[in-house]
Amino acid sequence: FGPRQEVTTLNGAQVQVVKNFTAPPPYGKAQVYVNQAQVQLADVGCTNGIVHIINSVLLPPQWQLATGTAAD
Repeated sequence: FGPRQEVTTLNGAQVQVVKNFTAPPPYGKAQVYVNQAQVQLADVGCTNGIVHIINSVLLPPQWQLATGTAAD
């Protein structure tokens, strides 16, 4: 695994995984990003598998967030 890798998700979408270091190994802490979301905690066990906690919401590329004002 290099510093940058394209990964295919379960639904076939592509995400970019980037691994950075705050300083050269073994001194720096690895920072891992999935698209622009930073992995805060990796390999957390749960009842249906293992998850990674990230600091953002990942949406499929075809999704668009709704903008505008709330209806009265």
